[in-house]
Amino acid sequence: MIVPWLRGFSSFSQAPLAWTLVATNIFFYFLTLDPSAVERNLKGEFLKETGFFYQQYLSQKLKASDTQTTQMSKFEKSPQELIMQGGLALKDPQFIATAQSLSLFGDQLAIKEWKIKIQELQALRHQRPVEKFGFRDQENSRLSWLTYQFMHANFYHLLGNLFLLLLVAGVLEQKVGSLLLIFIYLSTGLGGALFYKWFGHSGLIPMVGASGSISGLIAFYSLLESKKRVSFFYFLSPVQGYYGWIYLPTLLILPFSFLPDLASFLVQDPRLGSTLAHSAHLGGALFGALLALAFKFLRGEQNLVVPYFLSHTEDP
Repeated sequence: MIVPWLRGFSSFSQAPLAWTLVATNIFFYFLTLDPSAVERNLKGEFLKETGFFYQQYLSQKLKASDTQTTQMSKFEKSPQELIMQGGLALKDPQFIATAQSLSLFGDQLAIKEWKIKIQELQALRHQRPVEKFGFRDQENSRLSWLTYQFMHANFYHLLGNLFLLLLVAGVLEQKVGSLLLIFIYLSTGLGGALFYKWFGHSGLIPMVGASGSISGLIAFYSLLESKKRVSFFYFLSPVQGYYGWIYLPTLLILPFSFLPDLASFLVQDPRLGSTLAHSAHLGGALFGALLALAFKFLRGEQNLVVPYFLSHTEDP
């Protein structure tokens, strides 16, 4: 693990907007906290049934001729495999949309009860705040393009994002000012949503989180300060000598931060989606980089990207 430390955490007097963004994210997290806990309604037996019916749905979709193979698939798969397939089925919007009209074989009473459960699950999902304020790769309200940037899936998601937000936004605010900082945050969040709309495949799960905006801030800072080195904290092992601080060129923040996202995005199966919006991270980063280049151009800099080894400038 290696994390750019920049200048550490700025105080409120140094970066009031950065702290305000942190407070807004915390406030919005508790405001949109989901009391319904839909996931608690997903029992193992229900997921196994869903996995079995999903196999029938896929077989019908592919116009399979050997129905006996499909009938035997319930017994050929282990309960764990059926549960996993049931989880994938609940992320497939087309399967859920057509669940009530599917012609399924098996215990007809069990099928009827399963369809009722699917209806109840859908009703619970539509009541969730994430449905109103999260962002989808298909239909969205105008408000969700902004509100998703302040929502988080759980406390650990919130904690990780706010750590990076305060680290990067704090130092960036001191360099470009509060007005430009909020513009970068919101516009790169919009850029992340746009990439997610083009390349994301969320299924039934709306996207939430400040990650797209934070990716934009990171990319903006990396190109803005390309002439400098910053401190990184590395941790390989708790053994002394395998953790500590090191100064590296600022531009190395980009591969450290976004190569994992790029790799995951390239190998991800678009039919299954992902709990991480890699396309939004990459979109936010791209928009942040473009904004940084535009900012440096308007400021009159001739060399828009000057790496550290050509400048040897330290970050004070």
